[in-house]
Amino acid sequence: MTPQELKKLSRAELLDLLLAQTKRADDLEQRLQQAEMQLHDKKIQLDKAGSIAQAALQINGIFEAAEAAAAQYLDNIQSLSSRQEALCVKREEESKASSERLLKNTIEKCQAMENAAKKKCSEMILSAEQESKSYWDDAKKRLDEYLSSHDALLAVLNMQSDDGKQKHS
Repeated sequence: MTPQELKKLSRAELLDLLLAQTKRADDLEQRLQQAEMQLHDKKIQLDKAGSIAQAALQINGIFEAAEAAAAQYLDNIQSLSSRQEALCVKREEESKASSERLLKNTIEKCQAMENAAKKKCSEMILSAEQESKSYWDDAKKRLDEYLSSHDALLAVLNMQSDDGKQKHS
Protein backbone atom coordinates (compact mmCIF):
# COMPACT_ATOMS: atom_id res chain seq x y z
CA MET A 1 0.00 0.00 0.00
CA THR A 2 1.39 3.37 -0.99
CA PRO A 3 1.76 6.28 1.43
CA GLN A 4 -0.90 8.17 -0.59
CA GLU A 5 -3.37 5.35 -0.05
CA LEU A 6 -2.53 5.19 3.66
CA LYS A 7 -3.16 8.93 4.05
CA LYS A 8 -6.63 8.52 2.58
CA LEU A 9 -7.59 5.84 5.10
CA SER A 10 -9.74 6.70 8.09
CA ARG A 11 -8.70 6.04 11.62
CA ALA A 12 -10.88 2.92 11.75
CA GLU A 13 -9.32 1.58 8.56
CA LEU A 14 -5.84 2.25 9.91
CA LEU A 15 -6.73 0.39 13.08
CA ASP A 16 -8.05 -2.51 10.97
CA LEU A 17 -4.71 -2.60 9.12
CA LEU A 18 -2.91 -2.55 12.42
CA LEU A 19 -5.04 -5.41 13.71
CA ALA A 20 -4.42 -7.40 10.53
CA GLN A 21 -0.66 -6.89 10.88
CA THR A 22 -0.87 -7.90 14.54
CA LYS A 23 -2.76 -11.07 13.62
CA ARG A 24 -0.24 -11.84 10.91
CA ALA A 25 2.63 -11.35 13.35
CA ASP A 26 0.85 -13.58 15.89
CA ASP A 27 0.32 -16.25 13.24
CA LEU A 28 3.98 -16.08 12.26
CA GLU A 29 4.98 -16.23 15.90
CA GLN A 30 2.83 -19.35 16.35
CA ARG A 31 4.40 -20.91 13.30
CA LEU A 32 7.81 -20.05 14.72
CA GLN A 33 6.89 -21.64 18.05
CA GLN A 34 5.65 -24.75 16.25
CA ALA A 35 8.89 -24.93 14.32
CA GLU A 36 10.87 -24.50 17.52
CA MET A 37 8.82 -27.23 19.17
CA GLN A 38 9.44 -29.51 16.22
CA LEU A 39 13.13 -28.75 16.47
CA HIS A 40 13.08 -29.24 20.22
CA ASP A 41 11.17 -32.51 20.00
CA LYS A 42 13.42 -33.63 17.14
CA LYS A 43 10.44 -34.05 14.82
CA ILE A 44 12.13 -32.51 11.81
CA GLN A 45 12.08 -35.05 9.11
CA LEU A 46 15.52 -35.67 7.78
CA ASP A 47 13.92 -37.39 4.78
CA LYS A 48 12.61 -34.10 3.42
CA ALA A 49 15.75 -32.21 4.23
CA GLY A 50 18.05 -34.82 2.89
CA SER A 51 20.72 -33.85 5.37
CA ILE A 52 21.30 -31.97 8.60
CA ALA A 53 22.69 -29.04 6.64
CA GLN A 54 19.53 -28.72 4.55
CA ALA A 55 17.38 -28.95 7.74
CA ALA A 56 19.42 -26.12 9.25
CA LEU A 57 18.88 -24.06 6.10
CA GLN A 58 15.10 -24.64 6.28
CA ILE A 59 15.03 -23.64 9.95
CA ASN A 60 17.07 -20.53 9.19
CA GLY A 61 14.54 -19.64 6.46
CA ILE A 62 11.71 -19.85 8.98
CA PHE A 63 13.61 -17.67 11.43
CA GLU A 64 14.43 -15.18 8.71
CA ALA A 65 10.78 -15.02 7.62
CA ALA A 66 9.69 -14.50 11.22
CA GLU A 67 12.27 -11.76 11.73
CA ALA A 68 11.23 -10.09 8.48
CA ALA A 69 7.55 -10.24 9.49
CA ALA A 70 8.35 -8.83 12.93
CA ALA A 71 10.42 -6.01 11.37
CA GLN A 72 7.62 -5.23 8.91
CA TYR A 73 5.12 -5.25 11.76
CA LEU A 74 7.22 -2.81 13.79
CA ASP A 75 7.71 -0.55 10.76
CA ASN A 76 3.96 -0.50 10.16
CA ILE A 77 3.28 0.31 13.80
CA GLN A 78 5.80 3.17 13.77
CA SER A 79 4.42 4.51 10.47
CA LEU A 80 0.84 4.41 11.74
CA SER A 81 1.88 5.96 15.03
CA SER A 82 3.67 8.87 13.35
CA ARG A 83 0.66 9.50 11.09
CA GLN A 84 -1.69 9.44 14.05
CA GLU A 85 0.54 11.88 15.93
CA ALA A 86 0.57 14.22 12.93
CA LEU A 87 -3.22 14.03 12.69
CA CYS A 88 -3.56 14.70 16.41
CA VAL A 89 -1.26 17.72 16.21
CA LYS A 90 -3.20 19.06 13.23
CA ARG A 91 -6.55 18.58 14.96
CA GLU A 92 -5.24 20.17 18.14
CA GLU A 93 -4.10 23.23 16.17
CA GLU A 94 -7.47 23.43 14.43
CA SER A 95 -9.25 23.14 17.78
CA LYS A 96 -7.12 25.88 19.31
CA ALA A 97 -7.74 28.16 16.32
CA SER A 98 -11.46 27.48 16.51
CA SER A 99 -11.63 28.12 20.26
CA GLU A 100 -9.63 31.36 19.86
CA ARG A 101 -12.02 32.46 17.12
CA LEU A 102 -15.04 31.66 19.29
CA LEU A 103 -13.52 33.45 22.27
CA LYS A 104 -12.80 36.53 20.15
CA ASN A 105 -16.37 36.55 18.81
CA THR A 106 -17.77 36.16 22.31
CA ILE A 107 -15.63 39.02 23.63
CA GLU A 108 -16.73 41.24 20.74
CA LYS A 109 -20.40 40.40 21.35
CA CYS A 110 -20.01 41.07 25.08
CA GLN A 111 -18.36 44.42 24.39
CA ALA A 112 -21.12 45.35 21.95
CA MET A 113 -23.77 44.39 24.51
CA GLU A 114 -21.95 46.34 27.23
CA ASN A 115 -21.68 49.41 25.00
CA ALA A 116 -25.37 49.16 24.09
CA ALA A 117 -26.28 48.85 27.79
CA LYS A 118 -24.12 51.87 28.68
CA LYS A 119 -25.70 53.90 25.88
CA LYS A 120 -29.19 52.92 27.02
CA CYS A 121 -28.31 53.79 30.64
CA SER A 122 -26.96 57.18 29.55
CA GLU A 123 -30.13 57.84 27.56
CA MET A 124 -32.28 56.81 30.54
CA ILE A 125 -30.30 59.05 32.89
CA LEU A 126 -30.56 62.00 30.47
CA SER A 127 -34.29 61.38 30.05
CA ALA A 128 -34.76 61.15 33.84
CA GLU A 129 -32.77 64.36 34.36
CA GLN A 130 -34.83 66.18 31.74
CA GLU A 131 -38.08 64.86 33.21
CA SER A 132 -36.93 65.80 36.71
CA LYS A 133 -35.99 69.31 35.54
CA SER A 134 -39.36 69.64 33.85
CA TYR A 135 -41.17 68.62 37.06
CA TRP A 136 -39.05 71.01 39.15
CA ASP A 137 -39.64 73.85 36.68
CA ASP A 138 -43.38 73.13 36.76
CA ALA A 139 -43.38 72.93 40.57
CA LYS A 140 -41.42 76.19 40.80
CA LYS A 141 -43.80 77.89 38.43
CA ARG A 142 -46.80 76.73 40.50
CA LEU A 143 -45.12 77.81 43.73
CA ASP A 144 -44.29 81.20 42.20
CA GLU A 145 -47.91 81.56 41.04
CA TYR A 146 -49.14 80.51 44.45
CA LEU A 147 -46.82 82.97 46.18
CA SER A 148 -47.79 85.71 43.73
CA SER A 149 -51.47 85.15 44.33
CA HIS A 150 -50.88 85.10 48.08
CA ASP A 151 -48.67 88.18 47.93
CA ALA A 152 -51.46 90.02 46.16
CA LEU A 153 -53.94 88.78 48.79
CA LEU A 154 -51.56 89.82 51.59
CA ALA A 155 -51.19 93.22 49.98
CA VAL A 156 -54.99 93.62 49.82
CA LEU A 157 -55.33 92.49 53.44
CA ASN A 158 -52.55 94.77 54.55
CA MET A 159 -54.25 97.68 52.81
CA GLN A 160 -57.52 96.94 54.50
CA SER A 161 -55.88 96.58 57.84
CA ASP A 162 -54.01 99.86 57.28
CA ASP A 163 -57.34 101.52 56.38
CA GLY A 164 -58.92 100.09 59.54
CA LYS A 165 -56.05 101.34 61.68
CA GLN A 166 -56.36 104.77 60.17
CA LYS A 167 -60.05 104.83 60.95
CA HIS A 168 -59.45 103.82 64.53
CA SER A 169 -56.78 106.35 65.04
